[in-house]
Amino acid sequence: MLVQIEGMTILTDPVLDSFCGPIWPFGYKRYRNASSQVKDIEKLDAVIISHNHYDHLEAKAVREINAKFKDVHWFVAGGTKAWFLAMDVEDKNLTELDWWHGVEFNGVKFICTPSQHWCQRSIFDFNTYLGCSWVVKGPRHSFYFAGDTGYYEDLFKKIGEKYGPFDLAGIPIGAYTPRFITKYRHVNPEEAVKIHVDIRSKMSIGIEWGTFHLTNEHYLEPPHRLKKAMEDRVLNPSNFVCLNIGETWDVGGPREEPQFMKEKGFRCRSPLAPNGANFF
Repeated sequence: MLVQIEGMTILTDPVLDSFCGPIWPFGYKRYRNASSQVKDIEKLDAVIISHNHYDHLEAKAVREINAKFKDVHWFVAGGTKAWFLAMDVEDKNLTELDWWHGVEFNGVKFICTPSQHWCQRSIFDFNTYLGCSWVVKGPRHSFYFAGDTGYYEDLFKKIGEKYGPFDLAGIPIGAYTPRFITKYRHVNPEEAVKIHVDIRSKMSIGIEWGTFHLTNEHYLEPPHRLKKAMEDRVLNPSNFVCLNIGETWDVGGPREEPQFMKEKGFRCRSPLAPNGANFF
């Protein structure tokens, strides 16, 4: 996400290449190319990193950002600062925080908040780094970035009580099947709606779907389930949306429903459901 708030431009978890992983072919290929590259970004003040998985943190993108925006500030969770120093990011441009700690930058507070996920970048470093979500809170507006997470009601209600309401949130809605593997690491669309409610977000954008083929659900299933989950809870679906690739949205302003929301009758091809399963 590239978010403009309080006069600042903030980028979340930069991954812009067509492949993510340690080395080809060990990783994941994009369904389609990213709509923009670093060269297309005109202004950048800060980058927030939720965790170090390859589908959320790309070395090439970090180097390109660091080369173009010499004074951009990086906000990272505990244990990951050394990796950024190795990417030639200057120490003065790095802030490493633990959960529930925050700093003020250009009049805006950046607060590291918990997530329920895991971290690993090699076979030797399982959970040796901290994963997190982020609260960005200015004098007038606020933004919540969930990163990757499973659902834990007490956590998200605490974030909502402590820092909410939020004008905008980026909440994951994809990469959730099969559930016996992903349940504690990735929310499904129904749980994403619970987060939206718990943190008291006024408007949310669904993220973590339709980019890399990480799990078994059809890539169009998450936004359709999200809309249905909002309707089932008698919530306005326009308050939790999925953007088209490359779409720019003036939050709260009018927008047309993307074409992918008009697709019907797609099927799951999961090896756990060999006969397929119809959706909507």
